[in-house]
Amino acid sequence: SLWMVNDLSTALLIIKFYQNLREQMSLAVALNKAQFWLRDSTQSQLLAWSRQLPLDNSLMKKIEQELDWFHPHEQPFQDPYYWAAFCVIGESNHDF
Repeated sequence: SLWMVNDLSTALLIIKFYQNLREQMSLAVALNKAQFWLRDSTQSQLLAWSRQLPLDNSLMKKIEQELDWFHPHEQPFQDPYYWAAFCVIGESNHDF
């Protein structure tokens, strides 16, 4: 990243990025879609999405605790600080 970013927002962004790559998106498109997804998602949408991930209970509990600080309809990572620090460099020769 271009600057230090919150751990939770980074984790959510990177998980979504790799999910996008699995759908055969280019690196740039996968990152861009993940960034906009993180920016636009509400607290309740992030909770619902994260509960469908194959995470252990302790990690899921941490995510829930951090997101509990926000109202359900609030977009906790709307500020570019949380998603604009990431860029991809190189070719998109990936096979997931």
